[in-house]
Amino acid sequence: MPGVLLTTIVGFLVALAGTLASAFSLVLFLVVSLIVVFVGAFKALEIDFIMLIILIIYVIVRGGEEAAVHRALHMANDSLLSLPEELIEEVIDYLNQTDRLKLLLMNRRLHHQVKRRLLTSVYVNNGVPSAFYRRHTIVSENQFEKVVQSDDFRYVKKAVFYSDAIPDHILQAVLRKDINLSFEHVVENKLKYLTILQRKRNPLWVTPDFPVENTITQLTVNYNGETISRAALSKLKLNSLKALNITSDAFERRGPSDFEPIEIKKLSFEFVDKQPSLAFISNTFQVDKVESLELRFKTRPLEYEIIQLMSKLISLKHFAIMSQNIRFDRVVEPLARDTLETLYVNVMGRYDSFLATILLEILKNQSGSIQKLSWSNKRLNVRLKTYGLDDFERVYDVDATAKDLDVAEIKMLVGNGFASLTDVILNEAYYKVSREESIVVVKLIN
Repeated sequence: MPGVLLTTIVGFLVALAGTLASAFSLVLFLVVSLIVVFVGAFKALEIDFIMLIILIIYVIVRGGEEAAVHRALHMANDSLLSLPEELIEEVIDYLNQTDRLKLLLMNRRLHHQVKRRLLTSVYVNNGVPSAFYRRHTIVSENQFEKVVQSDDFRYVKKAVFYSDAIPDHILQAVLRKDINLSFEHVVENKLKYLTILQRKRNPLWVTPDFPVENTITQLTVNYNGETISRAALSKLKLNSLKALNITSDAFERRGPSDFEPIEIKKLSFEFVDKQPSLAFISNTFQVDKVESLELRFKTRPLEYEIIQLMSKLISLKHFAIMSQNIRFDRVVEPLARDTLETLYVNVMGRYDSFLATILLEILKNQSGSIQKLSWSNKRLNVRLKTYGLDDFERVYDVDATAKDLDVAEIKMLVGNGFASLTDVILNEAYYKVSREESIVVVKLIN
């Protein structure tokens, strides 16, 4: 009898163990299956790791019901939509044009938000291919015309055109709205014919002497031999002036009491004559108020004139110079210590190298303030690739790869006192510099 009882107990325990093992295997199978499902969702929806863990816990707590799975898969989208409007806009601001277009298709609310951010600032590429800018949404002239004819036109706050060669009906439509309008290249109209919007009247083509109220803040002049009118410039409230293909006598000269110097914070000049004089800059503009200056020379400039000009630029923060090889250290030396934030140097012509070690000498008094740097290190003529300070706003080649030599040079600069350095453009590649504790991290941006 005891033997039979023992056999019965043992059999029961074996059966119980088998049942528990089967149940455990089933539970394990279900858990693994759920993990596989959510890993797939993680990869498909590009949800971060923490969000993935939250989703798994959420489904387990809900008992693995089918409805819970569907709710979990939509949680990331719902959590984004639960944010306030201001935070959603801030997230969208960090995205580039391509990513915004992807987000446009998610749902109606995001569609509205993204479209508004896409069209706030547009770049209309109505000419030859040009450098693209991160701060604008790039559209063709035909695409922009469709926007003008639609209700979405109300979103446009700023429009930059490659050139002023645009149909009149598009121009008039833009001028009727409160839109910041600018042209990168002036090819059809001389400076004395400025486009303005007069209150309660149609857009007019006017001369500088016409008494008007205007809102032009950015102007690009493509010099064609006709003197650039000081009267026209003085009527505008310009923040930025870019003068292309100019000579030393391009701007209207003045006597000691003829005109007051014009205050413009951002100046850019491209010279075509040999060894141009820079005296007109001090005579025409309030150089002590200039914060950004670009100088492009197609030949070797007069070094001493640049030095004299630099000694007057007490507010200068951003400087770009494109020229044949000169003593750039002497050019930068007159600036007050640690006041320059951006330096763009492009040596035109065929030179073996322009190494980062040279920058240590050029910026020996500016290493503490420099945040953005760009220098040419190629043995080629780069006259046709001089974007200047706009280089920091371009979209770069997505297939670019970080070069060990570039990274080493950047880290060398940081190690030699360039503690504020955050952005470097080197050999047509854009690098972002950051610091993680005591380690300098250099990442390629594309």
